[in-house]
Amino acid sequence: MSIGQSIIASTSGFIIFLILGLVMAPMLILVPLAILVLIWEAIGSIDTPIYRDLAYCAFFWTLLLIAVIKTSHINWFRRHIYRLPELKE
Repeated sequence: MSIGQSIIASTSGFIIFLILGLVMAPMLILVPLAILVLIWEAIGSIDTPIYRDLAYCAFFWTLLLIAVIKTSHINWFRRHIYRLPELKE
């Protein structure tokens, strides 16, 4: 049995990992959300309207590109939207 398995098998180790999970799970949502809000505010502080609009456009296109790339690895999207072959599990 490895050290990690023995820690998780003990009751105190289980409680420590449970507390860490309860604390860190919201951070998986809050940290990226905070980063997006900071980027949005930074773009809003640009004085020149054309550069601000271009920055907003680049921001939205980047988010769209990330969404398309992330969902293209889900087999449902590969079958029904893109008509790509399914990924092997």
